[in-house]
Amino acid sequence: LSVDMIREAEKRAMENVSSMHLIENAAKVCFDELRDFNSVRVYCGKGNNGSDGYATALLLNKHGKRVEIVQVAEPSTPECQTLCKKAINEEIPVISGVTFPTEDFECSFDAIFGIGVAGEIADPNIIRAIEIINSSDGYVVSCDVPSGMNSDTGKKCGYCVVADKTVTFTAPKRGMLSNESVDLCGE
Repeated sequence: LSVDMIREAEKRAMENVSSMHLIENAAKVCFDELRDFNSVRVYCGKGNNGSDGYATALLLNKHGKRVEIVQVAEPSTPECQTLCKKAINEEIPVISGVTFPTEDFECSFDAIFGIGVAGEIADPNIIRAIEIINSSDGYVVSCDVPSGMNSDTGKKCGYCVVADKTVTFTAPKRGMLSNESVDLCGE
C-alpha cells in the first residue's frame, strides 16, 4: 500500500479503537519478533513509531529482557510522551541523546521513523543514531519500515537503517517491494 492508503486505513481504524490500542498491538507483534534476544537497545523517535518503540521496550522489560532506550528525539505526541514516562517510571534506562553503547546488545530495535519520511534526513542526532545502528554487530530489527526509507519509493532519504528484519503493519509498503529497498528491509 502507499503511504496515503495506510494513513487512510489508520484513520478509519481509529474511528473504532484508540491510537494507544493500535500502538499496543504493534508492540505485541514487535515483542514476538524480539523475544529470543536477551538484550535489546531500542532507538525511539518523537512520534508514533517512537511510541511503538517505547511500548515494545516496556514489554521486553516486563519479560525480563535487558533493555535500554535511546531517545533520538524528544517525544512530541501524547502517546509517545505517556509511554516514555512509563518507561522511566519502570526504571528502564532512557538515554537522552545519541551515544555509542558502552555495553553490547544482541539486537538494535529501530523505532525512529515510520512511514512519513520522504525528504533528506538532516538532523545530526538521527543521522548519528542510524550510523550507530548500522555499525552495530548485533541483529537489527526495524519497526514498520527501516528509518530513513521512503515508504512509497523504497529510496534512502540520505541516511537509512539497514535492517536484518522489518516488522511491518497492515500490509507491505510500496517501497518495500521496489528494487531500491532490496538491501534495506531484510527479512
